[in-house]
Amino acid sequence: MKTSKLLFMAFLAVSLTACSQTDTGQAEATTPEPTPTAAPESKGVVSITIATELTTADYDKVVAELSASGEWMNDWTYHAIGTIQPKGFFTMGVYPSQSALDHRRGKLKEALTKLGITSPTPQVHEVQNIIVGAQPAGKPATAFVASFAQTNMSAEVYTNVISELEAKGAGAPSGRMYHVAYRTADGIQVIDVWESEAQFKAFGDVLMPILASKGVTAAPTMYPLYNTVIVQ
Repeated sequence: MKTSKLLFMAFLAVSLTACSQTDTGQAEATTPEPTPTAAPESKGVVSITIATELTTADYDKVVAELSASGEWMNDWTYHAIGTIQPKGFFTMGVYPSQSALDHRRGKLKEALTKLGITSPTPQVHEVQNIIVGAQPAGKPATAFVASFAQTNMSAEVYTNVISELEAKGAGAPSGRMYHVAYRTADGIQVIDVWESEAQFKAFGDVLMPILASKGVTAAPTMYPLYNTVIVQ
C-alpha cells in the first residue's frame, strides 16, 4: 500500500509539470508587455472646402454673423479664401487641434442655419508642417492661394525637399505669406498663399528642379485671394 501511494504521488507530480508546458514540451514563456511609445506630436489639422455653389456674398454674410457673436477670430490659427470663376470659392482653415475645429464647426453650423446657407462638407487632414512668412500690411491685389496636387511626395521626401530649399536660401521665400503641408492617403499635399505670381515663379525656379530630382510632380491650382486671417 505504501509503494502504491508513492507511485501515485510521483505520477501526480509529473502530470502537474506537463500541464505547465506547451504542446511542444517547452514551458510557456511569459510575453513581455510592449513598451509604450509616445504618439507623434500633433501639429493640428487643416480644413479645406471647395464651394462651387456659393458666392463671396454668402461668405461675407457668414463673416458678419460670426463677428457679431464674437466667434469669427476664435479656434483657428490661419484662414484663407480664394475665388473660383465664374462662381464659388476655395477656403481653408488651420486649427491647433481637432477639438478646436469641432467647436468651430458647431458655431459655423449655427450661423449657416440662421442664414439659410448650405455649405459642402470640408476635407480634414492632419498637418505635416507650417511655415509662416511675412504678412503685408494689407491684402496685395495680386495675391493668390495655390493648392498643389502632388505625386510621390512622402513625408521623408517632403522633409528632404525642405532641407534642400533651406540649403539654397529658399526656405522662407520672399512673397510667400503662408505654407501648410498636410497628410493624405496619396502623400503630402501643400497649400501656399503668395503675394504675387512673379514671386511664386521665382521660387518655382528653385523648387521644381529639386522636385524633379526626386520624381515628384506638383501641379498648382491658383485662386485669387479674397480674404485671409492670421491669429498669433
